[in-house]
Amino acid sequence: MWMPVYNPEYVLNHDFRHTSEQSDLKSFTWTHHDGNKFGIQMLQDKGYVLETSFAKTNVMLQDWSARVKVRATGAAESPQAIHLYWYLGIEHNQSKVRISRIPNGFSVYGETAELGKFHMRYKTVNANVKVM
Repeated sequence: MWMPVYNPEYVLNHDFRHTSEQSDLKSFTWTHHDGNKFGIQMLQDKGYVLETSFAKTNVMLQDWSARVKVRATGAAESPQAIHLYWYLGIEHNQSKVRISRIPNGFSVYGETAELGKFHMRYKTVNANVKVM
């Protein structure tokens, strides 16, 4: 999810993006993909472009990495900043999840009946990004 930081009124005007629907964006394009192991897409919104990419490192074990890059387009309506929101939903009562801070981000450790043990790392690579 993402939201530009103009002022709180914009949240009420539907600039809070929970999904990326083609009809809501200026552009929504897959620039590269193989249909299975990697993909890069560009999402052009009001005043900025989000580039999302993923790569599977082990298809059998479902190991994969994802990256989100954001850049302003220089348009007059460009926001001063953008908030990116990550969330995780575990839908089983006996699942375990633990979150811990790491330098420049946080880690999620968990276990579910379907996945077994898992580990996700969320890292920032830009000094202007703050992890809350």
